[in-house]
Amino acid sequence: MITQEICPNCEVKRMAEAIEENRIIKVREENISVPVKLLRCTVCKEEFEDRNNPIDELDLAYREYRNKHSMLQPEQIKAIRKSLNMDHEKFAKLLGNDPEVVMLYENGMLQSNYDDENIMSMVNVHEVLLDDQNGYR
Repeated sequence: MITQEICPNCEVKRMAEAIEENRIIKVREENISVPVKLLRCTVCKEEFEDRNNPIDELDLAYREYRNKHSMLQPEQIKAIRKSLNMDHEKFAKLLGNDPEVVMLYENGMLQSNYDDENIMSMVNVHEVLLDDQNGYR
């Protein structure tokens, strides 16, 4: 696909072609490949980000890392906290962390393995308590 965009190198509106490539991002000493969509100026061949479709490569890499290591995604952490009817402060206290850290996890910061395991443990304990309360065990 070809579109007209302002090339950051030429500093004028030029025809630019859409391209896709993989980039390697290092996450905790591990190389994670993420797909990125860029534009390439047809005149100077400079590659640049499409301002109409910005890509957060780090977020993509963190999500891939979490998938690869069976870790919770940010929206799952938030859903778990809410399902336990806890605000950030109470949830953080259970984790032995600061509320700001929980907010950062929910907004995409890569959580520690320790906190990820603690959150999963909370879910398991909560499910056992609900089962006992409802007479399922």
